[in-house]
Amino acid sequence: MDRGSSARRGLAGKVWGLLRLIGFGQALRFAIARLLRPRSLVQLELPGIPHPVLVRAGGKDIHCFWQVFGNGDCEVDLPEAPRTIVDGGAHIGLASIYLANKYPNATIVALEPDEANYRLAQRNLRHYPQVHLVRGGLWHRDALLTIDNPEAESWAFRVREVRDAAEGGIVGRSLDSLLEELGLPHADLVKLDIEGAEAEIFARGAPRWLHRVTGLIIELHGRRAEAAVHRATRRLGLARSRRGEKVIFIREARAEA
Repeated sequence: MDRGSSARRGLAGKVWGLLRLIGFGQALRFAIARLLRPRSLVQLELPGIPHPVLVRAGGKDIHCFWQVFGNGDCEVDLPEAPRTIVDGGAHIGLASIYLANKYPNATIVALEPDEANYRLAQRNLRHYPQVHLVRGGLWHRDALLTIDNPEAESWAFRVREVRDAAEGGIVGRSLDSLLEELGLPHADLVKLDIEGAEAEIFARGAPRWLHRVTGLIIELHGRRAEAAVHRATRRLGLARSRRGEKVIFIREARAEA
């Protein structure tokens, strides 16, 4: 089978899966909005999720919606329920919604650098007081950042460090300093979809927080990021697997003495 046929089969499977997930009526309403009002917001309801989710009719929000709620990219089996979760690259808040419903007693810190994504995430997360949404990006240290590819799709923004606010005013935070500021001792589960910034975070050795993390869900972007994450995690006793576009690391439960 050629790549074109495989891609078409994959797309057909995704469309059918989305129909089953949200139902024909909602799917039709979304398709009409996408065709006639691509800048509008569409409200989607999901079984098991008590509050509707807003997505933009145009662009790739619906793809991200499917990844989280249909494909289960953030579905992990942890030895115990996490108390603190970090959602790095929160986009419009979809992963945080999923995790807030799966782990209702957890505190979630979600970071998103883009203004438009952040504003929509605010609306999606307003029903979840346990989620603390921060306008900013994760980095290997506290610094100022800017979006390096503003022409990209909303889910693909890449950040880089700048010297002063005239070049860019996005706050970049190290996870260690962010947790300290919020009075959180550590992160049990960390999800990273930060479009290559993971290379900067992990290339400087295993971050301090990584030694205490129970689960890590990460989308790797490029060979440099993959090599950096491999070096930082290889001696930490984390079991590695893959789900969709995400690589998952889980610290295996230690046997009791």
